Amino acid sequence: MSIDTSLNDHSTAQLQMPDPETEKQDTNPSGNRKKKLFIIVGLVSAVVATIIGFFIFYYFFSSPGSTPTTAQMVQDGSLLFTQVIFRHGARAPGNEKQTDTKFFPRDYGQLTDQGYNHSFMMGRFLKKRYVDTGFLSSFVKPNEMEWRSRDINRCLSTASTVAAGMFKTENQIWLTVPIVTNLGINDVLLNLPIRGCNFTRNSRIKQCPKTEKVNRDEMYAVLYECMGGNHSIFQEIKIDDCDRYINEYRNHVPVPEFVRDNFKTISEEYLKVRNFQNGIGNRKMIKARFGFLVHTLLENLVNAWKHHLARIKSLKFKVYSSQDWLLGGVLDAFGVLDHIQSKSKEEPNYNTMIIMELWKKNGKPIVKFYYKPEEITLENHVLQDLTDIIPGCSGKECALKKFKSCCNDTRGELEDLQELCDSRI
Repeated sequence: MSIDTSLNDHSTAQLQMPDPETEKQDTNPSGNRKKKLFIIVGLVSAVVATIIGFFIFYYFFSSPGSTPTTAQMVQDGSLLFTQVIFRHGARAPGNEKQTDTKFFPRDYGQLTDQGYNHSFMMGRFLKKRYVDTGFLSSFVKPNEMEWRSRDINRCLSTASTVAAGMFKTENQIWLTVPIVTNLGINDVLLNLPIRGCNFTRNSRIKQCPKTEKVNRDEMYAVLYECMGGNHSIFQEIKIDDCDRYINEYRNHVPVPEFVRDNFKTISEEYLKVRNFQNGIGNRKMIKARFGFLVHTLLENLVNAWKHHLARIKSLKFKVYSSQDWLLGGVLDAFGVLDHIQSKSKEEPNYNTMIIMELWKKNGKPIVKFYYKPEEITLENHVLQDLTDIIPGCSGKECALKKFKSCCNDTRGELEDLQELCDSRI
């Protein structure tokens, strides 16, 4: 800039010090004072120019909203909006009768120490990715974020612990975030959007008539039989006990030797039943169960871009704390679950996480879709970039226009879902 050049040239000129010998021979006091004043003015000008240059650099290159330096970011782009969905941390078994309080002192279904620790670690990862880079303020500004959770203790505890990992410091140990939740039957985002959906109920009865009158404690055994499952492993243990053994094993609690030696097979067979129950692979079932959440996630991205264009300040970080069945449904709705489960045939693990980011690159909106299948999260964790697997997307940067059309058959507003639920099979 011409201003910077003139300042620098001027400063250089003023800093040309007179020869010491010449100064000694100068007997004019008034002239000496003028020279000293001239030197002081030059030094002040140089300092001012340096300060101005620093603030110009900071404003244009280091301000929040510029490209974060974290790995896996879009080159030459700026991050505008992020939404995160994660499963709660490690928990005790969900059945009170099957929970040994010696190993699970918080009682059935609650987070374990392992669950708290690993949730905090996940928060540290998010801190490094979004707080340390300046995308989010370290002061916990509610006008930047929205945190939502299922109305279940383990989900609420996970959300607050992740937030602690993101924002608490030695000097700010009491920082926390407001978490929004709804009573289970009223939660249309993180629970079933339409209560008593006839379509899903009748579809299941058609596939498996015995489920119409089955006792809840025997549901998995009946479903497994209906889908043709007959693995010999369930001659040794009940399939309805899988939840207990899986949670005990993952929490490093002693399990029967047979369970320990056959854990992989138990997880794979249990996954088949859970997927069947969840409607995985049936696009209409996925829409009925998860369509409103999918619709909301896509609209969040669209609205974030609209607000950016209109220069309207809006939320730029949304968090959803939920459960394995919901993450599985969302992954299937976005067309990536088959790819994920082809590598690991088990339900989404504790602290698994989906991240969707909206970026601006060359003036256009692009979306990134990441997945973290591991329970333990490192601060420099490498995410799985699944963007190019999303239907309609090609390459690792998907145009928002293409991304928002990825799931037309699995998304829906509440009115659409009500119509689907009222329809006949």
